[in-house]
Amino acid sequence: MLLWISWFISGLITVGSAYYIFSTVILEKKISVKKSDIAVLAIYSAVNTFVIIYGARSIRLLINLSTAFLSMFIIFRQRPAKTLITIFLIYLIYGCVEILYVFAFSTFVSNDPNLLITNSLSIIVSNLLICILSVLLFKIKVISKIIKNVIKWY
Repeated sequence: MLLWISWFISGLITVGSAYYIFSTVILEKKISVKKSDIAVLAIYSAVNTFVIIYGARSIRLLINLSTAFLSMFIIFRQRPAKTLITIFLIYLIYGCVEILYVFAFSTFVSNDPNLLITNSLSIIVSNLLICILSVLLFKIKVISKIIKNVIKWY
């Protein structure tokens, strides 16, 4: 049960940062979270927690991106293409930051990166750090400008 809770909280952290990036960086709007937004984000986290806990590893990324797309599409009501490209870019940055995080962890803390996913607290802390670093990366003006131009181009 503790594993469920930790993955659910990690999912909320991830989707919360995606929500923040989508609204402030991409749409340049002030965040105004509604109750319906929280419900959609909680459903997103629950679906992804279920997929993580009960397998389906081969389609996990597809399900994760699909639920993120549907969540942001429902909440922000942008064009489907814009939402899809934005979610793809957000998760691309998440992936790059996660690779760097695992590399740094393996190099400086432990030689076994599996330690990151064996403890409930380490799951939450790892995802929190990855999301914070991703948000900070999106705050860099050059990166933000490139991402906005890619989205406008499509």
